[in-house]
Amino acid sequence: MSCLATDPRFRLLDRVVGWDAASIEALTGLDAIEGIRLAGDPAALSEADIDPFIPPPVLAPGCGDCDWFLATPPWPEPRLLTLDGCDNQWTATWDQGCAPTAFQEISAIAFDRHLLAVADRAARRVLVLMADGFRIIGEAALDGLVDLSFGPGATLAVACQDGTAVEVLSIHGRRLGAWPAALPAGRILRLAHDRAGQLWLVMRTPAGALALWRQVDRSGTFVAADLPGLAQAFRRTALSGSSVIGFAMQRGDALAHLATVAWDWAGRPLAEALGGGTGFAPADRYARAGQLLTLAIDSGIDRCRWHRVRIEADIPPRTAIELAVASNDSANPAPQGVIEPAWAGFAAGVPHPGDWQTIEAGALDALIQQPAGRYLFLRLRLTGDGQATPLVRRIRIDLPRATSADLLPSIYRQEPRSADFTERFLALFDAGLETIDQCIARMPAALDADAADPELLPWLGSILGIGFDPAWDLAARRRLLRAAPELYRRRGTPSGLAMALELVCGDGRPAGGAVIEEHGLQRAWGAVAGPGARANAPLARLGATRLFSRSQARLRLGTSRIGGAPVLGQGNPDEDPLETGAFRFTVTLPADAPLAAQSLVALVESQKPAHTLAHVTKGGTGGFLMTGGARLGIDTLLRQPPPSVLGSGELRLGSNTIVGGGLPPGFVLGALGAAQSIPSSAGSNCE
Repeated sequence: MSCLATDPRFRLLDRVVGWDAASIEALTGLDAIEGIRLAGDPAALSEADIDPFIPPPVLAPGCGDCDWFLATPPWPEPRLLTLDGCDNQWTATWDQGCAPTAFQEISAIAFDRHLLAVADRAARRVLVLMADGFRIIGEAALDGLVDLSFGPGATLAVACQDGTAVEVLSIHGRRLGAWPAALPAGRILRLAHDRAGQLWLVMRTPAGALALWRQVDRSGTFVAADLPGLAQAFRRTALSGSSVIGFAMQRGDALAHLATVAWDWAGRPLAEALGGGTGFAPADRYARAGQLLTLAIDSGIDRCRWHRVRIEADIPPRTAIELAVASNDSANPAPQGVIEPAWAGFAAGVPHPGDWQTIEAGALDALIQQPAGRYLFLRLRLTGDGQATPLVRRIRIDLPRATSADLLPSIYRQEPRSADFTERFLALFDAGLETIDQCIARMPAALDADAADPELLPWLGSILGIGFDPAWDLAARRRLLRAAPELYRRRGTPSGLAMALELVCGDGRPAGGAVIEEHGLQRAWGAVAGPGARANAPLARLGATRLFSRSQARLRLGTSRIGGAPVLGQGNPDEDPLETGAFRFTVTLPADAPLAAQSLVALVESQKPAHTLAHVTKGGTGGFLMTGGARLGIDTLLRQPPPSVLGSGELRLGSNTIVGGGLPPGFVLGALGAAQSIPSSAGSNCE
């Protein structure tokens, strides 16, 4: 039963019903499950995205977080600069006249602990220098040098031939050969080794887009990579971005405050602030604004008073959604007015711009305060910062106006302005009542073990007194909830425990493959032998055997047979026949049981009677194991060991000799009757 005055009617705009688009600009996703978003390519890469992890070839981080090397352009002269300390000034790496060699055009540099590699593109050579004193220890000649990186095993990977090949050098300049695997299509712009020693490539594809590739194994094979993988493989540096103008870093100022400092490629400070026209911001992945205008949405009601509009959307930071509505009695009103200056270039739509009601920014639920009209027009505008986009999955429009004011006496609605305020005021409470209505409508599904959301299963289990172990999967939880009535009927019985194990393990085997042994049933009680009696049952005769044999319950001198009774040192001997194994049982599961031992113990404890003691164990830790080509019953037999004779051979008590009498209680493989056994075959290799 609804809490509201009337049954609601509504109209949906989504991918299933349709968006009724009359005009759509810089938006996409009308048929996508995710919803409408700003146009663009979310997977598009820009060099600014890669800069913090793989800097441009002419920049290289040094030993410390504040240490950097910069190779300046050839004009007025190529130099190698060093950024050290916190003064944020670039200085020459070596004094004038002390350079280890003359450079013509430094295209790339790399640093690794005590080594500095420099690629001189114009001179067609790669130099490796010791960082202390900058003594040259290696040199190699290569064409079209683009970038280089120190790799594992004292090697140096060099992108050459204008980025179409990779050569591997030793740190002493000896050429070790070309990269062992094929390179992806395109041209290499940057390369670097990650923390695991794998090589990454930043490439320009034949279509002109940026692409990331990473090495996957020692063979050198490359696979496509993405930004999340890049961020995980590399340590983020202080570099925040770069462009044709220069580059920027996060540095500490004189007051130890973190600030963004920018330089041009010659190492000179940039006077302009970052952002805006400096070009350091990453390239846009999405359009910054987009608009959707709908056709006339027909209510089918003349002079309809539209009630409410709701939006299902995700709005990331620095993005926004603006929704506006306008009503009209005509489905094709004449276009009037002009578009707002901020949205110049977008369609103005109909009706007049002054007739639109703009929903407050960020609001996803609002009343429609428009004059009565059969048709409603809707305008959806999305904005972002170029890096993120809002997503609009669905828009719901409720009609006609229906609030709790309809249930009040008519005197409350005689004055139009007061009636309008009363309707809008009570609509706030109606929204809460509608939420209650929805909960009531969904309650049957919430109580259905098969239909309930996974998040509701623990709550549903708490109602039934079932606590879920985190190790249980979703299917096991649903099986337990479905079987809860039968489990309660069998609770505390072996069959109930077996049923619970089977439901939780879910491997198709009865009781989940478990064996449940009640120790009380293994007491040494007398039994009258007869037709069909078990072969391992204790032999007993009326008038000659005690029903509760004390000599079999505890070793007694003069009456018990050796090996036929346990040796006990505590308790009352007279009560042994009744107390032995009482209220105790063992649950043994296969070694491949899907749950850990701790989870199995918790399950058994929840299902057993409170006064009993349970021991839970998993197989596979010992016992009989057959592998290879052994065939049970053909070349391998299970039987009792032959009788032992003391004083013969290598027999030793407590080591390889069992002193015993008849068959032990319980089923014995190979036993026929009470005292017979199957001899092993001549080719037996396991007894």
